[in-house]
Amino acid sequence: TRTLRNAGTATFGAVGYLYLQNGGVFNNLATGTFEAQSDYGIYPSGTPGSFTNAGDFNRTTSSGLFTVNVPITNTGSVVVNSGSLTLSGAGTQTHTGTFNSTGGTLRFATGTHNLNAGANVTGTNIAFDSGTISINSVYNVTGTTTVAGGAVNFNAASTVTNIGANLVFTSGTANFN
Repeated sequence: TRTLRNAGTATFGAVGYLYLQNGGVFNNLATGTFEAQSDYGIYPSGTPGSFTNAGDFNRTTSSGLFTVNVPITNTGSVVVNSGSLTLSGAGTQTHTGTFNSTGGTLRFATGTHNLNAGANVTGTNIAFDSGTISINSVYNVTGTTTVAGGAVNFNAASTVTNIGANLVFTSGTANFN
């Protein structure tokens, strides 16, 4: 098991995937910026690794899809400026950092995502594709919220300021408690 600590700027613009294997960890520190510019992603190999973000995780420059298919914990900021970013790691992932999808689409899929106090969700397009998502923070989406599978729970601790101009259901459930 190894840990890569990023305190500067890491730009992923390559053709291909970043594999985190044998429990390896990518730790984007509070001073770090991870730029996801390609249409590939981060995937497990062998014993899955994980991605921790205390800094800035930015999806930029591409109109395609970037997938984080390992467990991710966000205590910093995730911003989707273009294209789509899918968070699809297995297991339970707890977040206290912010999510902003202004300019792109943020997708939650697979696993359990707990968006606790501070994990405010803002922007234009959010999709809940699968898994279980529990929102205990501010939800303010101005464009489209899509429920395409799994279960999204807007718990009593959440503040739903705006669900979006469009609320699209194709499957799954949404609970407003």
